[in-house]
Amino acid sequence: MSDFESRVSQSTLQNKSSFQNKILSKIGNKQVQLRASKGYGQPEKDYLVNVSGVSIDFYYEKYVIIVKGREQGKQKESEYFIKAPYQIKILGNAVVTPSVKKKQQQAPAAPVAPVVPTNAATKGV
Repeated sequence: MSDFESRVSQSTLQNKSSFQNKILSKIGNKQVQLRASKGYGQPEKDYLVNVSGVSIDFYYEKYVIIVKGREQGKQKESEYFIKAPYQIKILGNAVVTPSVKKKQQQAPAAPVAPVVPTNAATKGV
C-alpha cells in the first residue's frame, strides 16, 4: 500500500511540476491581466501584473495557481491566487519601471576652524 501511495504522490508531483513549467513558459516575464485574489478566500478582482514566477499549491479542496509578480507602479511583489476557470490575458512583455533611487545622504562636512590672520608685527606678544 505504501508503494502505491508513493507512486501516486510522485505522479502528482510530476504532473504539477509539468503544468507549472508550462504556465511559466507562457506568462513568465510578461505583463498579464488576470482575475485573482491576493489571498486564498479573498474577493477576486482584475489585476495588471508583471509576472516573475508561478507556483501551484493545494488549498483545502483543490489546486490553486499562484502567480507572483508586481503591479505597475508598486514597489512590492505580491502573490495572486487564481481559481478555475482561469482568466489570464497576455498583454506583452513585462514593463520595467525605473526604480526610485533614494538620495544618498552625505555626511556633513567636518567643521573648519576659522582662519584668524595673525599680525606679523605683534606675533608672539
